[in-house]
Amino acid sequence: MANKHKIKLTRNKEGQEGPQYSVTYKANLKNRVSYAILSALIGDRDVVMTIDTDLFFGTVNNEKAYLDEWVERFRAKGLAYSDRTVPSNKSFAVFGFVMNRGKKSKKEARQIAVYIPNAVWREEDFCLPAYGTQYYMAKAPMEAGETAARVLDMTGEEIAETFAMDVFDISVLGQIGLNARDMGEEALKRVLEL
Repeated sequence: MANKHKIKLTRNKEGQEGPQYSVTYKANLKNRVSYAILSALIGDRDVVMTIDTDLFFGTVNNEKAYLDEWVERFRAKGLAYSDRTVPSNKSFAVFGFVMNRGKKSKKEARQIAVYIPNAVWREEDFCLPAYGTQYYMAKAPMEAGETAARVLDMTGEEIAETFAMDVFDISVLGQIGLNARDMGEEALKRVLEL
């Protein structure tokens, strides 16, 4: 997997804000590299996926239509999800990095969380958003509806206690930020075939 897609794992310096690791790969939405990397990291775990319009990186012409399409996909698969509108943050953080949307910040953001059992994740037709999505790998199966409803309000500490790993993926750019609480660097390299 690694050589074909030019995957690189970098351990970030301790004591700095941000993820433990960065994974870069050759961005190509058609070959599903992001899905292959995430599937390797997920293993046999269930996943909670969150989409937040404040975290979109890249061009989405119509955010409402884009997210409505994802909600329909979740409904069609019978997945438990939460969908809400909240005030948009002019500044927000991803893995402790404070981002600033600048003067053109919108007034509202839409947030969606969906609980994805591993069997659904592994379905051949399962696909992923491309513009900035967070993934939380469950330590053990969880109650789907309750988890989808709670995850958007969890603090960083609660996420660290609840999930084995969390990932922020921007597949249009070929970038992943990764916090792995149950895997060291050598184990991650083996999983990613580096």
